[in-house]
Amino acid sequence: MKQLLLICALLIAFTSCVDTPKPQTAIQQPDEENPPMLVAFGTVGDGTSMHSLELINQKGDTLYFVYENNAVGGLAVGDSVNVEYKNIDGEYNALYIVNFSTLSHRWVSSDEAGAVSFTFGSDGSFSSEGFDKHYLSWHVIGGDIFFELEDRTDKYAIDLLTDDALSLLSLTDGTTLSFSRDE
Repeated sequence: MKQLLLICALLIAFTSCVDTPKPQTAIQQPDEENPPMLVAFGTVGDGTSMHSLELINQKGDTLYFVYENNAVGGLAVGDSVNVEYKNIDGEYNALYIVNFSTLSHRWVSSDEAGAVSFTFGSDGSFSSEGFDKHYLSWHVIGGDIFFELEDRTDKYAIDLLTDDALSLLSLTDGTTLSFSRDE
């Protein structure tokens, strides 16, 4: 009996000394190797060139970004743009640039099923006609457009955005919606 008590005491002492691993979280926290994504909104300045964006933000501060071919909707001095970027070694690297001046119009599409249209307002407003669902709002994240419904969010990649054409690729079912700008 004493041996059984001694074995139980040793097992309890041994298991209390073992370091149990803590669960790992799936979210990667920003650090020096993985800086956080930041967002700036403002007007394209006249110092913008092929790979450099000058942005005058809403406070009147001038920010400079390095970018590649990732400006959706083009860039022209005076346009309003949304920039998602990372600060890497003191340099602002634009990952997504969406031209809200180009996007903020009424877009229409018609086919054998009928006509649909929606309007992105320069003030962030949104309206739609002809859709079988009523979108409440919209926003842009990561170069994608999110349309908010009461019970879910529809997500589209901006496949093409020019002064007269908009093409959205559904990230849910892969369908493409093509629109032309309504004057």
